[in-house]
Amino acid sequence: MLLVLKCAGSAIRIFVEVSYGLLALAALFYIYILTFPFLIFRKLVTRIVQVYNKDVVQVVRDLSALFHRDFDSLEVKPLSSIVACLRMKGHSLSVTQFQEVFHERVILKKEKETNSSLAYPELQQYFTRFFGYSFLKWDRNFDIKNHVNVYTSGDRDQLIITHEELIKIWEDLMIKPFRKDRSPWEIVIVDNYVNGGNNDQLSADWIFFLRIHHGLADGFSFQKIICSFLDTTDYEPNFPARRATKLQTLLMGLKCLIMGPYEFLNKSVRYAEPYHSLHYPFQDLSNEYFVVESDLFPVNAVKQIRSHFKVAFTTVLATMICGGLRKFLLKNSKPFPEAFTISIPFATPERSQNLGNEFYLAPVNVPLHLPKRKERLQDIQLQLKNISQSTFTIMFNRIIGRLGMFPSKVFREITRKCIFSTSYSTIPGPEKILKLKGFPGCEMIEANFAHGMASDSLGLGFSTITFNGNMRMTIFVEKNLVESREFAQQIIECIMDEYLEMRQQSASSHDM
Repeated sequence: MLLVLKCAGSAIRIFVEVSYGLLALAALFYIYILTFPFLIFRKLVTRIVQVYNKDVVQVVRDLSALFHRDFDSLEVKPLSSIVACLRMKGHSLSVTQFQEVFHERVILKKEKETNSSLAYPELQQYFTRFFGYSFLKWDRNFDIKNHVNVYTSGDRDQLIITHEELIKIWEDLMIKPFRKDRSPWEIVIVDNYVNGGNNDQLSADWIFFLRIHHGLADGFSFQKIICSFLDTTDYEPNFPARRATKLQTLLMGLKCLIMGPYEFLNKSVRYAEPYHSLHYPFQDLSNEYFVVESDLFPVNAVKQIRSHFKVAFTTVLATMICGGLRKFLLKNSKPFPEAFTISIPFATPERSQNLGNEFYLAPVNVPLHLPKRKERLQDIQLQLKNISQSTFTIMFNRIIGRLGMFPSKVFREITRKCIFSTSYSTIPGPEKILKLKGFPGCEMIEANFAHGMASDSLGLGFSTITFNGNMRMTIFVEKNLVESREFAQQIIECIMDEYLEMRQQSASSHDM
């Protein structure tokens, strides 16, 4: 009798999974059929536009289209700005010198393969729209002076920028409007900075912010721009991805064909979550942020924790966020969300040397409900391992590519709610201080970044860059998600408390 019940249960489970798979395949087929006419229409529009306007380069597509959903607020309050804060040591250059250096080494940089085409042509292109679609168009009046300037506010002779004021500049740049008919990027030099704030603040003499719209470049491309005007003779941007062999690519393609629709629908349903205290609907968000930095902590300490628990480097950092948010919710008597998903981008193995958005999103269900740290580590580690073998990330990019066939307004409306609660971007940086090429007295001693959420309903993000053996957790949180800057500061303090406890636990075990 027991055997019969087990067989019946297995048969029911197989029937449900097969039915679910067929439903997923039908849904995917429906999406492809629905978007096919728009694919033809977009190609027709692109051909017509490029014939009548030679300055139009290409249509904005795939992930770049996803990040350009703020097309109607780009010149008012953009949602998708990436802003890097680069701390420099030594005498600052004059703005004229900096403009010349950046123009020569970045704007005019040639591709390695051909040495004829520009490496980063997007920096001389801007977004425009025709027939409802977004395109990149050459700025024939490009002038480096419109993009590289010194920060000014009030009487510059009396103005001294403290750490607190620097953070405020950072926050303002996150939502600063981009200029119409100009490539959406800029450099803002802060040459009258005085150290303050965190006790571990590195002794920077001047700062410059590099801001770019996410539709032009992702964080991995961002690193290429930075390295282009630094002395990187013995350093190349190192992205956490390896190229797949032809056999692996073929096998993954077959797996996507067979299992892709089922896995995508199954995990999308599982990752989708109701709104909660850390994830508001877009109507309740202001699209303005608090930016808060943690104290510096050594990369080797994270590696020690990684070795102690036998997990990946990213797992340790994601668990710090998980444990820190758990502490924050408990401290403020807030209920745990039923589901809390964090998206972690990884560079694609086949990414090009140019700018653009070429990455996979790894969604992780953050186990806030698990009381034991080791359980949280193991849970996140297992999810990241499974994601690397899953078709979800590939299918996600393909589905976004298909939805991008719709005109921009339609695309934005059907993607207003993000299935994730937060994002975490981590980039491996150089292991030593980098000099500004051609200027021996200038060197970059630290780099951090923050980025807009791109989605209308996403209001919490985290980022880290390893640099010169250290790193710093940066959070950017929507002002309507927290009551004040003090609450945003409390989140980062809770994360660092979790880090210190993990470090103490691994150190005590190591001493034994």
